[in-house]
Amino acid sequence: FERIYGPDLINTWKSGRLYYDRTFCDADVQSSECLVIDDSPRAVQGAREAGTTAALVYAGPPPAISADAVLSSLAELPSYLVDLGST
Repeated sequence: FERIYGPDLINTWKSGRLYYDRTFCDADVQSSECLVIDDSPRAVQGAREAGTTAALVYAGPPPAISADAVLSSLAELPSYLVDLGST
């Protein structure tokens, strides 16, 4: 990581698409080149609306949101990344 983003750096709360639009713009990256992993369904939804791949880490039954993957724990992340890289 080169920089950890918070509302203080991009002048918006992590509550939707605008947060990710501003983060990607500040980092000078295309949303299509990014992967967001979060435990907040709202954050994952905002990331997807911004055009990025987003995985939700959620131990319970997955909520009704659009996520590229739902992982029950971060322990599943390495195999997800391998699968993602092979597509």
